[in-house]
Amino acid sequence: MSMQKPEHSSAPIQPEKRARMLGLVTLIFVLAGLIWAAWWFLRGQYWIETNDAYVSGNITPVDNQTAGTISRVLVENTEFVHAGQVMATLQAHRSRIALQQAGAHLAATVRQVRRDFARVTALQQTVSAKNAELRKLNADFIRYKQSLPSGAVSAIRLEDTQNEIAAATAQVAAAQAALKGTQAIIAGTTLQTNPLVRQAAAQFEQADIQWQRRVVRAPVSGYVAERTAYPGLMVHPDQHLFSVVPLNDLWVVAN
Repeated sequence: MSMQKPEHSSAPIQPEKRARMLGLVTLIFVLAGLIWAAWWFLRGQYWIETNDAYVSGNITPVDNQTAGTISRVLVENTEFVHAGQVMATLQAHRSRIALQQAGAHLAATVRQVRRDFARVTALQQTVSAKNAELRKLNADFIRYKQSLPSGAVSAIRLEDTQNEIAAATAQVAAAQAALKGTQAIIAGTTLQTNPLVRQAAAQFEQADIQWQRRVVRAPVSGYVAERTAYPGLMVHPDQHLFSVVPLNDLWVVAN
């Protein structure tokens, strides 16, 4: 006797259950879309993928400011430096000699101008004394001339006095010329405002600037790049020695 296997048949899904499943799937897709849209608005639109990109920033060049030969280099590429830190130094014998010469010239000029002020005072006194002597000789000449007819004074004495007057007049003129020449140097000035002193002081300041420029310092804080300086290199003004890249202002350049 043969037995017949029962047939397994799946019950049909009820419409209500099918609608609930379809609504659930739709809700999942809607939520996923909302999540993706929120991610794109907040992060995705700023996210870029590329195989050709590099980091850039405001690169600060460090150029040499005076002619000379580099004696020491104290930093390397990728090394972090602080603003004002010494990066390199130049040989200082030339700038030191120039500074010493400028200082000596300034000191000599100050002494000379002081002597000129003192000379003006001395020449003023000399002119006054010579004028007083000339006035006395003129008075004597008049008195001698009046006494000549009576024989109280000889003609020789009168002639000698006249010669003394001429000599005294020449001395007064020479003293006045020397006084005017010296006054022209210091007229309307003090020791601090005298043109010669100010010129010598400016030369000293320029020499001091050149002396200070023998030291190359970092203008900003950042990382060293593009180093072209090395000991023994002869450099000239405006020659590029380093670059400094600060980290507070960087960006990515993507192609």
